[in-house]
Parts: sequence; C-alpha cells; structure tokens
Amino acid sequence: MDLVPKLEDIIPDPLLRIVFTLPHLVLLAAVTCVAARREWRLPLLENMIMLGKDSNKRLIGRSYLFIICLVQALMLVLLNISFYIYAADVYPSFTLATMVTTSSIVIITSALATVFVAGYSLKLAEREARLETKLLHNIEMHNLNLKMQVQRHDFYNHLTAVYGYLNAKQYKQAEGYIETLNNSVCQIADLISMNPPELGALLSVKREEAKLRGIDFNWQVNIKNGVLPLPPEDLTRLTGNLLDNALEAAISSHSPRVDLVINSNKMGMQLRVSNTGASIPKGLRNQMFTAGYTTKDTNCHSGLGLFIIKQIVDHYNGQMYLMEPENYPGVQFLIYIPWKLRI
Repeated sequence: MDLVPKLEDIIPDPLLRIVFTLPHLVLLAAVTCVAARREWRLPLLENMIMLGKDSNKRLIGRSYLFIICLVQALMLVLLNISFYIYAADVYPSFTLATMVTTSSIVIITSALATVFVAGYSLKLAEREARLETKLLHNIEMHNLNLKMQVQRHDFYNHLTAVYGYLNAKQYKQAEGYIETLNNSVCQIADLISMNPPELGALLSVKREEAKLRGIDFNWQVNIKNGVLPLPPEDLTRLTGNLLDNALEAAISSHSPRVDLVINSNKMGMQLRVSNTGASIPKGLRNQMFTAGYTTKDTNCHSGLGLFIIKQIVDHYNGQMYLMEPENYPGVQFLIYIPWKLRI
C-alpha cells in the first residue's frame, strides 16, 4: 500500500491540501523565529513613518525587495503547477484558456516585479553614492578644521620665525614668510566658510591633488546668500567631474594650470572651468559626451565623466559651451544653469 499521497489525490481533497502545507508553514515559522532572534536583516527599503501623534520618527525596515523576489518564485511555481494540472487533466474545468490567462498573469507579475527590483536597486546605488560623497565631505571638513587648529597651535613658532627675520634685518624674507602664511590661512578659512560646505570640501581635495601633480589651481566662488538653482550634491558632482578632466588634461602642458569660477545670483548660476593643454578637435566634440567614450586608458578611466556632466546640465535645462580660454591655450567649459520657473 502506497502511504505517500499522489498530487492527483491531494488537489481535490481540502483536508489533504491543508495537511500537505503544514510542514512548509512550520519550517517558515522556524526560520522566521531564528531570523528574528538573531536580528538578521536585509539592507533593503527603509521608511520613516509617524506612529500615532508621536513626533518622534521610527526607522522601520521592510523587506519589500525580498518579498517581490518570493512573489516571482511563487508565480513560477504556480505556472508549473498550472501546466501539470492541465496536462494531467486533474481538473476537467481547467481549460487551455484558463491556462493562458494564468500564464499571462504570471508573466506580467514577474515582469513588473523585475522592473521594480531594477529600479529599486538603482535607487539604492544612487543613495549609497550620495552617502559616500557626504562621508568624504565630512572627513575633508574635519581635516580643514584640523589644519586651522594646527595653524593656531603653530602661531607662536611663526612669530618666532618672523622675529628672527626682523632681528636679522632680513625684511624681504620676513615679508615673503608672512605673505605665504597669510595665503595659507586665508585659503583654509575660505574653504571652511564656503557655502555650500560640500563645495569647500571638494575644492580642498582638488587643491591637494593639484599640488601633488604640480598644477597651479585657482578658484573664485561667488554664491550670493548661499542660494543655488541646483542641490549641493549635483553641484559637487558637476564641479568634481569637470575638475577631474581639467586636472588630467592640464598635466601634459608645459605650465599646467586650472581655473574655476562659479557665480550664482538671482539670474542663475554660471560655472567656468579652464585648463591649459591641447584643444579638443571639433570632430570629437559631439562624441565626447557619449557614455563610455574616452581617449584615455580604459583600464583607468570609465569615460563617464563628461556623460554625467551632460546629464546634469540637461536635467536642469542648462546650457554648456566648449571654447578656448582667453588667457592661455587650452580648453574651457562654460555652463549656465537657470532657475526653475515656478508656475
């Protein structure tokens, strides 16, 4: 006697269907209890919600992505069961039209789930990139504050050096020492007080990169009231990619130099990045904004810098011009971002 029931016997019998699913439910309950006790979590969707009238927000993680993946798996199981029922003729009423309808529902649900998973994964990647950028900005601002504290701590030593020059009647050396010290302090103070602070942190990093490469890096930032027509995150992405390209291009010139000018007022924002070096041929200017296009080593460069710049400019209905600088031969990018019209 066969004690193991067949699928043909389970499907028509309600009691057998319930008994058949009990082991699976017990296993799922056990896994859920173990996961809850060990506090296993998936780094998925996190929502900030208000509970009742309490003003405190609680962070509740919901594994929507995991559920969507399970739905896809269950839909595939349902599809296979449907094919089996149709082929085995367990339910005479289960016709070809019913199977086609079931298959269509499974395929559409799986497709929507896949689109949701892909979109959510992209959002996770963007959020991770923003958080990483903010972390780097915070670290750089901490380094700037530390440099200012070091300057204050060494103030007595600087006075001693200046006194030594003056006592030896080396007035030009004393003047040069004071000028160098003043420029260093002013640059650090300017970066710390810059608004938005993310831009100051970025310029501090690029200044160190330029110094290591022997590039003369100058900037002029004039943002009235600290108001911009685009978020600070996009401004740093735009400026950072432009400066990366400019520093890379200027290194090959005889006297490498990079200049950055940012002006923002009620009319909009103008961003200008110039660098010494070879000019860009007109035949390549239409191709250089394509994703993946690069004339450099593909092992070290992704070719996405100019593509990202173009995407940001287009997103804010801006305009971008490529020209030669006025003061030296090279390349200059001029970008204008207008304010969004409020209707």
